[in-house]
Amino acid sequence: MNPCEICGEQHNIQSCTSPTMTCILCKGPHKTTDLKCPKREEERKFLKFKCLNRLSFIDARRKFQIDKKSYSSVASTSHNDLAQDKTHYVTKEELTQILNQQMLEQKSMFMEMINSQALLFQQTMDKYNEHIMKNISCITLTLKNITEETLKQNGNEVKRPPKSKKTKYEVPNLDSINKEAVEELSSINNSNLVLLLLQFLQCFQLNILLALALQRLSPLWSIKCRLNSCNEDNYYNNSFSVDEFDYVLQKTPNTSPGRDGITANFIKNLPTSFKSTLLSIYNEIWSIGEIPSEWQIAKILPILKPGRDSKNIQSYRPISLTSVVCKIFERLILNRFINTGIHRKFHPHHAGFLPQKDCNYIHSLVHHKIIQAKNDKKYFILIKLDIASAYDSVWKDGLMYKILQLGIKGNAAKWLHNFIQHRKFYVFWRNSASTMRSSYRSIPQGSVLSGFLFTTYMMDIFEAIHHKTECFIYADDILLCCSDSNLSSALKYMQFSLNKISQWCDTWKLNIQTEKCEAINFSNFKQMPSSHLKLYDQNIPWTSNIKILGLIFSANLSFKQHFLHLKKATIKRLNALKAIAANSWGARTTHLLQIVNATIRSKLEYGCHVFITSSKSKILTIEILYRTALRFATGLPKWTPIPILLKEAGQISLSLRIRMLAERFFLKNLSLGEISPLFHYLRPLTRRLRLRKPVPLSIRLSEQINKLGMDINFLIPSHPPLHKQEKIRFYLDTLPFQTKIYSNSIVQTLFNEYKNLYWKYKIIIATDASKSNENCSIASKRSVLNCHYP
Repeated sequence: MNPCEICGEQHNIQSCTSPTMTCILCKGPHKTTDLKCPKREEERKFLKFKCLNRLSFIDARRKFQIDKKSYSSVASTSHNDLAQDKTHYVTKEELTQILNQQMLEQKSMFMEMINSQALLFQQTMDKYNEHIMKNISCITLTLKNITEETLKQNGNEVKRPPKSKKTKYEVPNLDSINKEAVEELSSINNSNLVLLLLQFLQCFQLNILLALALQRLSPLWSIKCRLNSCNEDNYYNNSFSVDEFDYVLQKTPNTSPGRDGITANFIKNLPTSFKSTLLSIYNEIWSIGEIPSEWQIAKILPILKPGRDSKNIQSYRPISLTSVVCKIFERLILNRFINTGIHRKFHPHHAGFLPQKDCNYIHSLVHHKIIQAKNDKKYFILIKLDIASAYDSVWKDGLMYKILQLGIKGNAAKWLHNFIQHRKFYVFWRNSASTMRSSYRSIPQGSVLSGFLFTTYMMDIFEAIHHKTECFIYADDILLCCSDSNLSSALKYMQFSLNKISQWCDTWKLNIQTEKCEAINFSNFKQMPSSHLKLYDQNIPWTSNIKILGLIFSANLSFKQHFLHLKKATIKRLNALKAIAANSWGARTTHLLQIVNATIRSKLEYGCHVFITSSKSKILTIEILYRTALRFATGLPKWTPIPILLKEAGQISLSLRIRMLAERFFLKNLSLGEISPLFHYLRPLTRRLRLRKPVPLSIRLSEQINKLGMDINFLIPSHPPLHKQEKIRFYLDTLPFQTKIYSNSIVQTLFNEYKNLYWKYKIIIATDASKSNENCSIASKRSVLNCHYP
């Protein structure tokens, strides 16, 4: 029986006749439900303290109680509490001694291991040095033969931008090296030893051609050596589970099939036994690191580009179709890589095919940098670079080298190596197929892993630029920017970074299209740069509007050119919609509304979280276009009031939807916390500061959210899902300090110490579910399980 809320006694609540009122919480002369109760006021302060500091209930309660303590409360502490505190500190001291002892043991073991490995390494190097000194003439002659034979048999010409002298560079085919020569050099089949040999040979001033051959062939030897010794048992090398397969199969869209004609819906509708068989085949392929030859064949469909000459082969866009069965397996691998957190090894400004890093991320980041430079009265120079035939120009051996540098080893490295090698394709045109051709360069287009592989290939470009410049990358689009109070210094830093990027592209066999490069100056100053930045001895033109991932930025951030572009493109779509929206024979209203939302509304609201800072008159121009599209779809006349038009179409106004999407984007990144890469850029700007115009987007959105009665400091944080398949263990024993002798604060402190000591790397799922004589319902990662206990 619960205590009465009026008098605090144990009796039936409905039959309370006591004239005195006693609060259950504070024992005061008032009802328990009274809002002026000091205990309730204290609890409200505690909840506010917890939300502001983003703490858990246990940490917030302990810190809140510590902050409340005063000198009088400490002086009035009883001897029992002091004894308990003394016992508590003794426990912490003992645990500290245990940890120190373990650290000393680990340190001694580590020093012994280093000494043994150093001695072994010294002995090995002495043997190699002796071997090289004895066979220096044989090694020199063999390496010259390798270089000459390789350059004769396979010399793939890599085109570079035109310079003063016409030069051609040849890339040796790493698979065409003579086997006998490789066997003679088996004793130095290691990249570190090859580099050591290179330094040794340079001391004797041998042929420069031999040194270049060693530098080019050493990545191959390093790759082959690492692939042959890849036997590490990392998490991403484990077999795939049923949950992973079901999740990936659910996320796979029903795209066009490849050569085999199997679609995604066909696999989704298979019986459970057939899916289990397919999963076992996937795991077998993953364990041996091989790939079926049928998965390496691509079906090319040429599609004519709009407004191009049909007789010119350059006017067609090749669409690559690969096997859907292989795409599901690629999605399994990509999901495994993302779950292991391998995307965190990339640069924070590297976006594209990575979680939480899409086009909106680049738009917000660039817009934030421009606003910050304008408020600081600095010049902001931005250059847009574009790589020509990016996917077709990838050097496969260099890509494999960077995959190994990323930390991917074992079965994953072997499978990726076989995946990008020995690719074949054929062209299908008007019910006829061409002969099969082989692809010696480029990464597989049309596959799921192609974007991730190209992102890996571009990951070390950030190391080449100047530290005063910043680089933003999305796939093959490179944005190079610099902010400085001195215009000449900014141009100097930008030119240095451009030279380094051109050298980096030459090293990794890429080519930048100089005719597509543009430069823009975002600043409040009227002074324009008098000199041009150069790339491959060609001037980069200055412009007042630049297109970044489909969004046109103006130099004054008015987005005027972007709205004009939207108006021009939307009118063409309206004419096509008007042709199929006839009242007598046209399409249905529901279908027309779907077409409007997919082709017109999606284009108008793209990048709305950035151009929402524009004036209302510019947003009204695209609002009128959207209303016109709704009139064509619903068939209502022009004099129909706007509220009735929106009601009949079941839509909201475009301006309201743009505001909703922008606020949702802002709140989502704030609620994600550290998971969102934009959290550190948006969070500091939520405070109300007196800033000059233009006002940052985060301040404007936070003010609009505050007008709705919402406080962004009380957002419920989002937590990442549990991806790994952990083993669930049940702990039903009573902890040694789980008694009524200690207070709650001491028990909480001892529990945290016990958890950090024994369960530091474990995921704890605590539950207080209902129990019966036969089973108990507990909370798990995916569902509610019924577990029987003896």
